[in-house]
Amino acid sequence: MAGQDRLGEAMDHLREALRVDKTGNVLVNAFTDPDFELLRFDPRFQNLLAGFST
Repeated sequence: MAGQDRLGEAMDHLREALRVDKTGNVLVNAFTDPDFELLRFDPRFQNLLAGFST
């Protein structure tokens, strides 16, 4: 359960960062940063990024 809590927390932080980012750097980093590698396959992560990619 702790893993799910951490994922939820990471998603909340990423959502907030994407919301306030004016440069697009957060979105680029989400797609390229190795730290996000494991999250990239999570449907919640993909849906979140899709919402900010349009």
